[in-house]
Amino acid sequence: MADFRRHHAARDWAAAVALYRGPLLHGVSTSGIDALDLWLEEQRSQLHADYLHALWQLTRQYQQSGQDQELVALLHQGVHLTPDDSGLVAELATTYLAHDDPAQARKVLEQHRSYLDRELGAELPPELNDLLIRTHQPPRASRSPVSVWGAPMFPTGFFGRAYESRVILEQLASPDPTERWLSIVGPGGMGKTRLAAHVARRYLEEQGRGVYFFSLAPLENEAQILATMLQALGMPIEGEGPARERLFRALAPRSVLLVLDNFEHLLEAAELLPALLEACPQVRLLVTSRQRLAFQAERVLKLGRLGELDHRSAEAQADSAAQLFAERARRADLTFDVQGQAQTVARIVERCEGSPLAIEMAAGLVAEYPLGEVLRRLGESWDALQTPLRDIPGRHQSLRAVFEQSWRALPGALRRIYPALAVFRAPFTLLDAQAAGASVADVQFLEQRSLLNEGYDGRYSWHESLRAYALEQLGDALPQRLDWHLRHFLAVAEEAAPQLRGREQAQMLGTLALVYPDLRSALDHALRTGATDLGLRLAGALHWFWYVRGLFREGLGWLDLFLEQAQARPELTRSPAYALALRCAGGLDRDRGLKSPAARRYGAALEAYRTLGDREGQASVLLMQGILARDLGEYGRAHEEFAQAMALQEEISDLQGLSTTYNDLGILQAYEDDRPAARRSFERSLDLKRQVGDIQGVAYALGNIANVCGDPDEDKALLAESLRLKEQIGDLQGCAVSYFNIGKGLQNEGRLAEAAAQFYRSIGLFLQIGNLGGRMVMLKDLAELALELREYRWAAELATAALELEEATGFKMRADIRQQVQTYLERATTLVGPVGFPAWASAPEEALEAALDFLKAKFPEVASPEQTAVRGDQEKPGRAAP
Repeated sequence: MADFRRHHAARDWAAAVALYRGPLLHGVSTSGIDALDLWLEEQRSQLHADYLHALWQLTRQYQQSGQDQELVALLHQGVHLTPDDSGLVAELATTYLAHDDPAQARKVLEQHRSYLDRELGAELPPELNDLLIRTHQPPRASRSPVSVWGAPMFPTGFFGRAYESRVILEQLASPDPTERWLSIVGPGGMGKTRLAAHVARRYLEEQGRGVYFFSLAPLENEAQILATMLQALGMPIEGEGPARERLFRALAPRSVLLVLDNFEHLLEAAELLPALLEACPQVRLLVTSRQRLAFQAERVLKLGRLGELDHRSAEAQADSAAQLFAERARRADLTFDVQGQAQTVARIVERCEGSPLAIEMAAGLVAEYPLGEVLRRLGESWDALQTPLRDIPGRHQSLRAVFEQSWRALPGALRRIYPALAVFRAPFTLLDAQAAGASVADVQFLEQRSLLNEGYDGRYSWHESLRAYALEQLGDALPQRLDWHLRHFLAVAEEAAPQLRGREQAQMLGTLALVYPDLRSALDHALRTGATDLGLRLAGALHWFWYVRGLFREGLGWLDLFLEQAQARPELTRSPAYALALRCAGGLDRDRGLKSPAARRYGAALEAYRTLGDREGQASVLLMQGILARDLGEYGRAHEEFAQAMALQEEISDLQGLSTTYNDLGILQAYEDDRPAARRSFERSLDLKRQVGDIQGVAYALGNIANVCGDPDEDKALLAESLRLKEQIGDLQGCAVSYFNIGKGLQNEGRLAEAAAQFYRSIGLFLQIGNLGGRMVMLKDLAELALELREYRWAAELATAALELEEATGFKMRADIRQQVQTYLERATTLVGPVGFPAWASAPEEALEAALDFLKAKFPEVASPEQTAVRGDQEKPGRAAP
């Protein structure tokens, strides 16, 4: 069962189908145990549904690849294991009929009719009855074959593009006379020619009309196009009257499809096409080009990455890009086996960005290098992608040749503008492009040439390979463009920073997330070029984004690097940017559980702000020092720090800062078990947060009120609203806190499995973002859960870890919480005897990993993909490329 599920999850349909032998534990007695009966029925139902899903996926694969014998055997197996499935019976009978074997089709249908009558007392469904009638009809006379004139024959199989093929065929079959021209548009190497040839043959099979395929790559003008078409129609190239008129007269009575491949270099001849459609009412056109031809009659299909639209088609092959790689790799080396290398193949395919040409070239390298080396070479240079095969057109023998062809076709001014845009790593707006020196018309022209892609949100993006080629064209001007890029995104971040806690918070967080690849690139450029002042400013502007999105490790890494660089430049250590970086690094230190570095940085930041005379900065550091004192159990000092912070914030009318201080004061009062005072502070914070429009602050205040309200119904409502707001803005740390609090409520209600799922989700998220400080209370609650489950050894180890982490990290539990932990430890050891000290007990990250192990051991379902899905990503600083 485990192997079946593993193969199904990996989309290895053939292996999954081969393992299925019918209902789980069929014929085994359950001795009337109701719970076991219920579980077994659920498992059987899910396994059978997964089997049918795999069977239908494999059916489509066999149909598309022409594996007729395998298809018939597969469908027979399905009918045997699911005898009441009329859909499978219909598919099998239709397959026999398609291969001119009505006797076998009749036998299958008669057997199914007998089964339905015998077992279910039912009649044959109407659609199957129609098939049965067809089996008694005489075979139809075969039609005269109609050929695709001029279509290239490919020695390799066609993969993917099922959805695109169906859309094109539906368009070409439309009875609407205004819908007779479709252009497949996309950059070089995306498989336009292969798709057009595939569709041409499918059109022939489905419509039975003539198809002519013209490869225009070697042609140079309209006269040559006309001559080629006339010759294909059996007409003299020279004759009476203009060639256009003679061609139109020849085509006027015909119902044919004309495929015109590679039109992009013949734009001056494009007016031929609307004229042809007007003169020849039954002719249909399928054009491939790197840019649209821009006529009213033209419909455009923009061809994107191989496989990106597979999910829209039931006919789609699973992982068509990976299948293309595997098939081409086996051609290069017959011993190639993807087994055990699927992840590497997936990374290679991802690196090729869905370009079939790039995938085929990468697969060809398997003949010379191990798969890991192929991936490494692709990471170093696109020049690795070229083919030695002699029957590949010169323009497709390397990706560089493909790019150079598009580059040479650009007007001179755009050869300067296009590389200037290449410094953008993420999708960019027209305003970004204009700031880089491009006009709106320039961007639209590049999009029409398939050199940029316009998204649904109005942003423009690149195929990374095109961007890399364009960057090369900058040559010695690249450093200057990267300097501009750094300053541009510094302005973006500094403009967004004050809005990250206001009414535009959600929008600004979303904007920064969209351009974060560019922000990383800018940080890296500042670091590598010694632009430390700009790097400090950029890191400081991003610190709240890092906090909310859970990028703790990465953010702290950048701050550490720039602070270290600044030590060599005394003038920078007296700057506001340096003070802000110190304060932000201290905050992330504290969140990572590093109390001593946090305290040192807070002290240095406070001194720097006092030297600068920055009272708002001083207040923010005093608040953070109060939070650290509270974590360390120094409640008296925490009150003093909060009081000083609030005095400064009231002096300068800093409502945002004041609202945050009230929230943290409330937490301190809750720690001191003064719940009425805590609630008053939280409600004051909530009022101020709403005034300044701080969505995250409102969410935190609501969650904290829930913790002290004492009413279970109000508690649930407040926690739900708090979580909704946190998820709305993508606050990973806040979500992790809410998941745990919701889990604790479920635990109190005795809903232990649901509680465990929330605990697992919370701890996994804390580990992902690297927020490891002060997690002893979580371990205390899990020790309590272990006791409820009678897992006394786990309870003892988790309680031990909570006490050890308090000692190791310096973060203190409240006295009553510590007493509960000691009580749990005593109860557990009384029942199982002394427990050895766990090796993971004093390391925060290892202790949380162990907590996850406990939850998975007792509740395996918590580790399902739905539960473990996370958002956000971390990256080591100093690794971004231009």
